[in-house]
Amino acid sequence: MSEEKLRKHFPLYVNMEGKRISLIGGGHIAERRLRILAAFEGAFRVVAPDICAGIRELAEKELSGRIVLAEKEYEPEDLDGSDIVLACTGDPELNANIASDARRAGMPVNDCSHKENSDFYFPGVVTSGNFIVGVTADGEDHRAVADLRARIADFLE
Repeated sequence: MSEEKLRKHFPLYVNMEGKRISLIGGGHIAERRLRILAAFEGAFRVVAPDICAGIRELAEKELSGRIVLAEKEYEPEDLDGSDIVLACTGDPELNANIASDARRAGMPVNDCSHKENSDFYFPGVVTSGNFIVGVTADGEDHRAVADLRARIADFLE
């Protein structure tokens, strides 16, 4: 490798068939993540004392039969049986605790509050036909990722 810096994150495509994803948090960031994941196979569990209308709509329509809503405070047992964990509560300390619980159980986790505390980033995703494109700027420039994602989507139309 020449003068280019070594990257921490490798773009890895995960077979989502049969995967159980626990999403802790019921707000708009959780909804955004869930909307992206809705296009992929997998079963979802959302745990939050307050679940936004958008997540409820997804549960009733797009993810009907693939999602369980648990309106309650988070407990470590909520991760039991999970393959992937998303900590999206809006409370950075709680997200850090969820990430710690997930790691102890050997589950990869994304902490929406702290990219440094995440095992993976959530990329901008474009799907078109058989193409699935994930875009990230190593967790640094969300606006540039959104712009590039839109350009790729336009290109693939």
